[in-house]
Amino acid sequence: AMASSTDGITICDEKDRYIYVNEAYARIFGYSQEDFIGETWRKITPSDLITVVEKGLEDTLHNKDTGVFKGEVPGLKKDGGTVPTEVMATGLWDENGNYNGHICIVRDITERKRAEEKLREGERFLETIFASIQDGIGIIDKDMNIISINKTGESWYPHAMPLVGKKCYEAYHNRKERCELCPAWETLKTGKSAYKEVPRHGPGGKQVGWAEIYSYPLNDMITGQMNGVIEYVRDITERKRMEEEIKQSEEKYRLLIENIQEGVFVIQDAKMVFVNKAIAAISGYSIEEIIGMDFHSFVAPEDLEMVQDRYYRRQRGEDVSSEYEFHVLRKDGEKTLVNMSVGIVTYLGRVASMGILKDITEQKRAEKLIKESEEKYRNLVELTTDIIYMTDKNSKHVFMNDAGLRILEASPEEVIGHHWSKCIYPEDREKSVQKFREMIENGTDVFDFENRYISKSGKVINVLHNIRILRNEKGEVIGTQGIARDITERERSAEALRLSNLVVENSQTVLFRWKAQKGWPVEFVSNNVVQFGYSAEEFLSGALPYESIIHPDDLERVSKEVRTHSGSGDDRFHQEYRIIAKNGSVHWIDDRTVIEREKDGNITHYQGIIIDITERKHTEEAIRKYNKELEESNRMKELFTDIMHHDLLNPLNVAHGYVELFLEDEKDLRKKSHLETIKRNLVKGMDLIDNATKLSKLKSLESIGFEDIDLKIVVTEVIENLTPLAVNAGMSIENNLKTRLPVKANRIIEDIFTNIIINAIKYAPQGKRIVVRGTEEANSCSVRIIDFGEGIKDPEKKLIFERFNRNEKKGVKGSGLGLAIVGRILQLHNGRIWVEDNPEGGAVFVVQIPKS
Repeated sequence: AMASSTDGITICDEKDRYIYVNEAYARIFGYSQEDFIGETWRKITPSDLITVVEKGLEDTLHNKDTGVFKGEVPGLKKDGGTVPTEVMATGLWDENGNYNGHICIVRDITERKRAEEKLREGERFLETIFASIQDGIGIIDKDMNIISINKTGESWYPHAMPLVGKKCYEAYHNRKERCELCPAWETLKTGKSAYKEVPRHGPGGKQVGWAEIYSYPLNDMITGQMNGVIEYVRDITERKRMEEEIKQSEEKYRLLIENIQEGVFVIQDAKMVFVNKAIAAISGYSIEEIIGMDFHSFVAPEDLEMVQDRYYRRQRGEDVSSEYEFHVLRKDGEKTLVNMSVGIVTYLGRVASMGILKDITEQKRAEKLIKESEEKYRNLVELTTDIIYMTDKNSKHVFMNDAGLRILEASPEEVIGHHWSKCIYPEDREKSVQKFREMIENGTDVFDFENRYISKSGKVINVLHNIRILRNEKGEVIGTQGIARDITERERSAEALRLSNLVVENSQTVLFRWKAQKGWPVEFVSNNVVQFGYSAEEFLSGALPYESIIHPDDLERVSKEVRTHSGSGDDRFHQEYRIIAKNGSVHWIDDRTVIEREKDGNITHYQGIIIDITERKHTEEAIRKYNKELEESNRMKELFTDIMHHDLLNPLNVAHGYVELFLEDEKDLRKKSHLETIKRNLVKGMDLIDNATKLSKLKSLESIGFEDIDLKIVVTEVIENLTPLAVNAGMSIENNLKTRLPVKANRIIEDIFTNIIINAIKYAPQGKRIVVRGTEEANSCSVRIIDFGEGIKDPEKKLIFERFNRNEKKGVKGSGLGLAIVGRILQLHNGRIWVEDNPEGGAVFVVQIPKS
């Protein structure tokens, strides 16, 4: 078991020198097993930690009162690197309390450390995402008392502090009774979310602005009962003021956006004949220096052949890509990566090439940073229904989550690489660009900015933005990151239902509405029930009641639970059970049901959702199986330790030493014979330790070594060895084995009969005798050991073969390990053991061992 373990295992002597190292231990540190023998733990300990570890071992492993060292220690590998490890070492002590060495288990926890670091990175990213949401969040109980509020919410009402414990209308609005326009009250009444725009009040009840409030029911996760309301509050005072200002600045903003920051140039006869200031900034030359220069002078040598080829082919009228990237060679010799869009125009009456040049160095850096971080938070970003997007320095989208693409009805190619204003409703573009420019110029993030998107199909969507500026390590702007929430006015109920159904039909959650009648006939089911092979029409036609698809083994329980919840007045309940798909396959489902009652309490319908949790159930079963196997493995290790330290090793060593002393001095032959018998049995006891050790090591093997053995001889020797013990107890052992009992077995088989007969002597001395009989069958041999004691009760006949389970009897001492060892040895032999009642009173232990 130690050799095949995936954990590193070592055994060290009293000077902590390695005497055994398994392959896994050597592999962890990059050495061979032979490299460790004779060395100490210092071989794999960083030099700066040796003193610390020595002190730790002195206080723990080398201290008999403690005896155990456990902790995480960095190990030194052969190649000079380090590896994080988890170490557990147990000291070995002799009967005189002397330290004899230790056993150590070492586990490589590199992957665990990596996983922990990834988790921390994920948490840091989540904190960054939520740091951009600077809205007020409060929790109100059913009596409209404030029980919690975040810092943003508190900052709006410093005059009313402390807020917790006060009525919301008293603290927020300086009122003595509930507000008429109160979304929280509406949610408490209906159990549904609500939205309102309400005045925001300062000291003395004076209105100081406006806020929009979203209220959501706060339900108990177990009972489903609503305990209060969560209010999500945004201050929209500034938004309303800015809407008016933006309208007044539209004309000014139009001029600003036309004054683009990208480089514009015209090339004629390979000469630069026109450039703007941005071209001069990109190249490092002045405008005057550039005019008249050959355009080749601005291209880096590695890109010159490609740029020349495209220029002359375009001049000849060939179809050449109008947009590509290359490196500009600046006046100072540095290179700048640019994106160029170019085409053929007529300039001053002659053919020329006109294009736009954009410095994309920072864009590329931003794309690299975004790509590196994207995998860390993509799952979180894709789970939200809000639009999350990123733009580069040139205001082009470099990322938009699936929610945004769905809302815009666009593919990634239609958004990524395009200016963000392309998504904006035409009437809102100028004010949006103005706001964006102010954000960049002022270097401040933008919160609660409202405009409208337009989808590919022309649908207008009202959205509310929170935008944060992204900067590089130098503090330079490299782009933006934003969250946009759909705040479109609630559409007609039919449209809302259509959208809801669209979400459901594209998910694994199936909606049902059952009539409260026998068989639970279905009144409504979402079309995605097809995942179980059925169509919605089969249920809605009445031909297929819901009860008919519930697994027969679960139907009675499900029906009883429904009746119980219905009769107890519950509003909702939760069940897990199996259903049978149309193809006969069995699926575990999670059922969450709401009970619909009339005013008089009469139940008319059940409405709920079912989710396929078959994979989860399979995973849970696999985990339970693994835990059971792990538990059994630990039991075998404990069995070996218990035998070594509690029942055999110490007393046998002491007894053996005394017998040796008595034999040296004893002259009486009869006494000397008795002492020899004692010595022989002590040696057998110590042999048992070796066998127990072998059992532990053989736990992971399918078989052990067998040889031809005559059970008659083995059992006879056991009877002879135990006869003095029986006589001292006032008992006799009758050996009725008459013929050979040939089997294939290991010599450890003797311990089976030793343990059973010793148990009979301990627990059945009042029967005065033990009878041993044997029979040979076609494929096996059986030995029956019969006592005439009190017998064994039926519930205990299987339990006695488990560790630490034994019959309690006054005056009888034992560990409860003997019959457990018997059971394990028989498992290794593919044999059987069971207990029958002796008709004359007592118990019959039957041992059956295969011949081969």
